Amino acid sequence: MKVFERLDRLYKESNEILLKIDPKALLPYVTGSIVGTEFRELLAAIWGRDMKIDGMLLFPPGYDE
Repeated sequence: MKVFERLDRLYKESNEILLKIDPKALLPYVTGSIVGTEFRELLAAIWGRDMKIDGMLLFPPGYDE
């Protein structure tokens, strides 16, 4: 879970920098969701969609709806 927390901090930091450079940029609002989804899919390809991280389902019920 520490890796996820570190990635989250890095994304937030990069988003702050991007918004300072271009306050109208949309990238800070969509990058985390896109990367997060892709990362989940990679983990699911390795361990299956029903895997848990720290007791939480990787894809909770209703995620794909």
